[in-house]
Amino acid sequence: MRAEKQGIANKGTLIDHHCIKWGILIFRIICFTDFNYVKHRWENHPMNAQGRVNQEYPVLTHLNFRSVMGREIDVHVFGYGEPTTMVIGGIHGNEPCGIDLAGGLIKEFKTHSAPYLESRVVVIPKANPDGFIAGTRVNARGVDINRNFPTKDFHRGTFTQNCNPGKLAASEPETNVILQMAAIFRPQFILSFHAELGCVNYDGPGVQIAQAIAAENGLPVRKDLGYATPGSLGTYFGVERNIPVITLELLSQDEQWTRHGKAILKAIRMSQSE
Repeated sequence: MRAEKQGIANKGTLIDHHCIKWGILIFRIICFTDFNYVKHRWENHPMNAQGRVNQEYPVLTHLNFRSVMGREIDVHVFGYGEPTTMVIGGIHGNEPCGIDLAGGLIKEFKTHSAPYLESRVVVIPKANPDGFIAGTRVNARGVDINRNFPTKDFHRGTFTQNCNPGKLAASEPETNVILQMAAIFRPQFILSFHAELGCVNYDGPGVQIAQAIAAENGLPVRKDLGYATPGSLGTYFGVERNIPVITLELLSQDEQWTRHGKAILKAIRMSQSE
């Protein structure tokens, strides 16, 4: 009886060993497959600075960037490698000419990309889609995205309804899309489109690029807009992080790409060569 039990025990141990061996083999196959899948996705992902240029120029909608009301916030990535330029349109929803100009840049890159893809360019054409649909400066929660950045002077001063910074810095999803893209791509130059002041405003070490833009589009260069901008993109990236930031203040009556296209491409080339 004892020998019979021992035989059964040995047989059970043998089965257990076979199960373990097969389990390990299956686990290794799964891991190898998953690793190669992830490796393939990463090597071909536009965020991978070492990857090749994706000829499709994908829109990064799969990262699920959404506004307060759930609308997609598209991020277009062209080229790869340093330095990176970030271009942002439509932070204020009632300034559609900036969205038009960003769209012109996207079209230019898709049709005549070769001379400008020496490094990466990230374009967010419509940063505040809810405000655009509503025709308002602010987002769906009534927050001015360009006063919601986590600057040292956040929430200082008095604010009108249209310049509401929100209760907390970086509280808005639209703000966080820009912050996340900046954290991932580490831009060395930022270009933001606004209206309707008709000038080339700069923050940080951006005076030379501002002058080059002005030489092409005929708008005056202005360091100071005449009022404080706590919580703004220019203060956060330009003043506090020493990144050249150009706020291109457009005029709605202009044909945007005709007037500013050459200037924008020149600014991008300048930032790539520095």
